[in-house]
Amino acid sequence: MIRQKERVVNREKENKQIVEDRENLIKDLPHPYEKEIDTCDHLIGYITEIKKKAGLIQESEAVARDTQKGFMAEAAKQNLQ
Repeated sequence: MIRQKERVVNREKENKQIVEDRENLIKDLPHPYEKEIDTCDHLIGYITEIKKKAGLIQESEAVARDTQKGFMAEAAKQNLQ
């Protein structure tokens, strides 16, 4: 009985170790679509640059300046009133 119990316990430990090893192996594998993701990131950057050159996207600094000017104009109107 004791030997059988030891075998079962050892077998369970071995199975747990095998499962852990497989999980670690899977975690260490590179992402299967890494090249495709890199390509998409590159294309998104390229399209964004084209939109900026065409004037379809305003730069964040210009938007911030325009917003600040609007706030200052509104404050000046309120001071005049």
